[in-house]
Amino acid sequence: MVTRHLMLHQLKTVVLPSLPLICEEEVCRPLPPTIRLYYDRIFMENLSEYLYTDEAKEEKKKSERRNLLVSIQQLRRLWNHPILAETNSLSEEVDYSNYSEVLSMSSQCENEPNYLIKKITTSQCLESWKILELMNLLKEEVIEVPEAKCVIYSQWTQFLDL
Repeated sequence: MVTRHLMLHQLKTVVLPSLPLICEEEVCRPLPPTIRLYYDRIFMENLSEYLYTDEAKEEKKKSERRNLLVSIQQLRRLWNHPILAETNSLSEEVDYSNYSEVLSMSSQCENEPNYLIKKITTSQCLESWKILELMNLLKEEVIEVPEAKCVIYSQWTQFLDL
């Protein structure tokens, strides 16, 4: 069976009314160990100070709150795929050998919109546990209902490119 991919760039609010009832399944998976190290590093450098503050420090400047939101976004992007995370905060003391090439693509993605499509290999694409889980769910669905269609929403179009 041949599966065809079709990329539609439409707003969720426009498409949602014409779709059948939503079938949601929440899946929780741990991060791979090397990515977990990077995740913990970002958290400790950027977010821990906000969780462990006393009442005297509660009045944060707007810029500091913005930095907090940027850090949370970076963690979310990292969870989706290492390519989507910014590489600025990579530390030399943590071994990212399995992901170094993938992570180095992050800055290129911002400069050239179709960079991922041209450069990423299948094995690099599959370094995301989210993508692997999506593939497993889609395989199960195709077996049950061969003519089934699937709509995947993502906040990041780069994730859809993967």
